[in-house]
Amino acid sequence: MQSKSIGLAGIGVATVLIGTLTASPSNAFWGGGYSASACGDNCQTCDNCSRHPHGKHQFLEYMQTGCYANAMWPYPYVCPDRVWAHAPFDTMVINGWRRQNLLGPHHFDPQTGRLTRAGELKIEWILTQAPPQRRQVFVSRAMDESTTESRVAMAQDFANSLNPDGGKALVEVTNARNPSRPASVVDRERTIYVENRFPPIDFYLEAGTTSSVGQ
Repeated sequence: MQSKSIGLAGIGVATVLIGTLTASPSNAFWGGGYSASACGDNCQTCDNCSRHPHGKHQFLEYMQTGCYANAMWPYPYVCPDRVWAHAPFDTMVINGWRRQNLLGPHHFDPQTGRLTRAGELKIEWILTQAPPQRRQVFVSRAMDESTTESRVAMAQDFANSLNPDGGKALVEVTNARNPSRPASVVDRERTIYVENRFPPIDFYLEAGTTSSVGQ
């Protein structure tokens, strides 16, 4: 009995919808600008409804476009989200290579302003070992602009002499700071550690007592 009532209710809803579609299709879906009574007996052949901004042809195209969009979900809407999600990682990679290829104050002699041996080796590594798209030298900006220009000129001249491509190497100034230290300081710390470490402890017993251990 309950199933019969549900079925009758469904038939009633369908009848109402069909009646709405057949009685006034223009009023129900595309704005009511034109109706079947306005076209008379020529409703099936005239194009008044198709000229309506929301005519039946536009409505069918809209439904077809929506069907395709639903089938492709979540594309293309997810693509901009992925681009924005990847953008911070690209920025971090760029900043990381800027820090890796950075020449700090300790790469230049404080008296002459020329590159130290560590600075020359740094530029040589950048131009020969770094990936081709990352072979760019950065010079940390000094407080004195003349000092910055002098350091850039020194790095540019040395980089041009080592550039395997034969062209002009790319050297730029950056506000990033180099957190590293001079190689002489690192070498001195290593030397002091080696000289002052405790002698190794011999855990083996003397030769006269080895036999007692085996018993």
